[in-house]
Amino acid sequence: AHTLSCLGYPAQARRRAQEALTLAQALAHPYSLGFATQWAAVLHHRHREVAAVQAQAEALLALATAQGVPVHAALGTFWRGWALAMQGQGEAGLAQMHQSLATILAMGTELVRPFCLVPLAEAAGHTGQVEEGLRLLAEAVTAIEASGQGYLLPEAYRLQGAFLLRQADAVRAEACDRVVDPADLRVRGLLGVEHLGQRVHARVGTAAWRTPSSSSSRWSRAPAGPPTGNQARASSPSRRTARATLM
Repeated sequence: AHTLSCLGYPAQARRRAQEALTLAQALAHPYSLGFATQWAAVLHHRHREVAAVQAQAEALLALATAQGVPVHAALGTFWRGWALAMQGQGEAGLAQMHQSLATILAMGTELVRPFCLVPLAEAAGHTGQVEEGLRLLAEAVTAIEASGQGYLLPEAYRLQGAFLLRQADAVRAEACDRVVDPADLRVRGLLGVEHLGQRVHARVGTAAWRTPSSSSSRWSRAPAGPPTGNQARASSPSRRTARATLM
């Protein structure tokens, strides 16, 4: 299911996740069912399906309570906290996420640290705690690199970029209300990020591309307009000959 999701087939990924849940239920094996439920929640988180994440988290909590599996209870609480935070209950949701992560780490499951830090940072940023989100992401990147879980890096970097842009917007709004010291490195750095984003947007937005024609499968630039007078003179045979002689 997760491979299909990464390849860009969300509908097929959901179908495979549901098949895994159905199979685990048919086997009547609580640990397998808990494992399938946990990863179903992760899949829905990847697709930003908040209600589905909460549904799987509640199912995992119910199963963990009935079977007495502490790690599943902690993970269920963690994903329920994320869903709550994303639905406007930031304080309660973040508290549940922090508590769950501490419980999981106390069990000695250190590899779960970067896996949990990224959605925890996302929830913090969503509730307006951008500085805390960036701190958690820096911790997450360090843990990801140490553990070799590189598949988590793209999302961590995406969130870092989004949070830095939000900071730049906030600094720009602040700068409109007061005189900014040019030596303020924080302001210069954040506005530099914003300026870089504007330059990238300008380049992508003004690039003239056209779809492949019926006679060619290659993508090509839109044809340029006629040369200006200076361009025409510079490209004339006499100018080219003179330039070659000088060289």
